[in-house]
Amino acid sequence: MDMSGTPKFWVAINRLLPHEKLGPQGADRRWASFNDSFQNEYLNAWGLFEEVMRGNAFCAELGGCRLVECGHWCRRNGCNKCGSDHCGRPHGYRLNRHFASVQTLELDFDTGDERSTPKYWQTDPIVARHAAFAYETLSSTFKNPRWRPVFVVDEPIEDPSYARRARLALISQFPWSDHSINDPSRFFFGTKRNGDSIFMGNVLPLAVVDELIKDRQTQLHDEQGRREPPRVPSSHVIGCTPAERYVKAAIHQEAAWLASRVEGTGERHIGLLLAALKLASLAQCDWLPAEVRAKIDPVAALLPAAQQNGYSPKYGEGVARRTIADGVAYSKPRPRPGSWDSRGAPIVWSGGNWVRSVAV
Repeated sequence: MDMSGTPKFWVAINRLLPHEKLGPQGADRRWASFNDSFQNEYLNAWGLFEEVMRGNAFCAELGGCRLVECGHWCRRNGCNKCGSDHCGRPHGYRLNRHFASVQTLELDFDTGDERSTPKYWQTDPIVARHAAFAYETLSSTFKNPRWRPVFVVDEPIEDPSYARRARLALISQFPWSDHSINDPSRFFFGTKRNGDSIFMGNVLPLAVVDELIKDRQTQLHDEQGRREPPRVPSSHVIGCTPAERYVKAAIHQEAAWLASRVEGTGERHIGLLLAALKLASLAQCDWLPAEVRAKIDPVAALLPAAQQNGYSPKYGEGVARRTIADGVAYSKPRPRPGSWDSRGAPIVWSGGNWVRSVAV
């Protein structure tokens, strides 16, 4: 098949363990060698498809640590002048901080039921119009199918935070898809021996990715508006000014709401994302004093709640921090409440009278 017309892009290929899946990290001693065996190559969609069919793993283009001296990334040509922030790993080792660029986005359909079969998802407009290829994953079986569609973007993505938002925006279009595959340098194993595959040869325009991210942002802001935050005990609402008390109440509400989310509902991840978005939105608004907004720290406010509801113990603090960062990235300044008077406190009707309130 002549696929010379598809765009070429940099992608890291790993040929160390074809058609094989590593054991858990810490138990399988091959992880270090595996992460150090990715090599950047310049391929088109068909070339990457062939590598995957050979059972080889792939991930984003990898470089080195950010240089202190000149402020750019070590790239594929090599650079041995890394400064004091060097991670200690060699150039090209698979780490998020070695992310250089990515031009593929992936979906993991691993429910093991009808939703993970091509018959179910292949006719979806996003997949039908924009997917480059799809293949059975190593863990797929006849009774428990698992497939991975791969999209090739028409331009490289060099901002790791944008890459995460792009992955999450695409994943959000398929609620049954695995939401954990959003790290910038996430790798993907190739297909199993004699695994089924489909080559479509489509390209995903970056403009479409931008629209997906905007749609995701709108969806998140709509969802945060529908949430009913818990009441905050008055003893927790402290501060010398109405603005300070308003912010303190907001922080306690978000933390309390997040801590109450339970496993198995899907609310812990989206709840952490939304809580971070809300607090970051409050930190950006210009109707609160700058010195009050400067005290809003989504990480410090939400990590204990993520620990309490079991999210951090299960997925790790690093994942929780990245989820908070995603929420912050989606935020925009919160509009001034219509009830916020010139003295900086909302006026509400209570007990037959208009009174000042610290409720958010």
